Amino acid sequence: MPCVVFDIGGVLVRIRQTWGECAEAVGVDLPQDVAKLKNGAFGLLDPYQEGLVETSNYVTELQAFLGGASAEDAIAVHNGMLAEAYAGTAQLASELSAAGVTCGCLSNTNELHWPVLHGSGTYPAISGLALPLASHQVRLAKPNPEIYRRFEAMRGLAPVDHYYFEDHPDYIAAAASCGWNACIIDPNDDTAAQMRSYLAMRGVL
Repeated sequence: MPCVVFDIGGVLVRIRQTWGECAEAVGVDLPQDVAKLKNGAFGLLDPYQEGLVETSNYVTELQAFLGGASAEDAIAVHNGMLAEAYAGTAQLASELSAAGVTCGCLSNTNELHWPVLHGSGTYPAISGLALPLASHQVRLAKPNPEIYRRFEAMRGLAPVDHYYFEDHPDYIAAAASCGWNACIIDPNDDTAAQMRSYLAMRGVL
């Protein structure tokens, strides 16, 4: 029985790439030198997504990084990374589930984003997944091979039974090295169409 596994950012949900984009989306003004920086320029983001930094500490440090923002504004800007769901992804996940295909997600994400992504109903392609796994929950992050093994253990399927969609080349390479069927997704194109084509060629959909 195949298991279709989605990354979230760049596959199911569009991600805003700079702090300025995030701030503009939620109506917060930032200093120009900070606004132009990419999200990864804040050094605590990756450790936070791996569950190695407490949310309170992350927010405090983010306030300073953003030029003295309030805690409320810092959280809003952080959550502003999450833009709209890609068109057609909820329908694809629903069709797969209706066809009896187990679906899950494997995402480097964090304690602030996870309730919005998985628990709010804003992103139905994610909230209905049978096997959700987020990096901060297990204190592991892609491309560490162990996080792929943790996902396999959730249902006890063989590596070859997993069909994985991801926009990050290093994470695709790690999944492939674990024996998964791994397909790179272009986040600037129709992500649902790319996934449909791949699954159709392999007889999954």
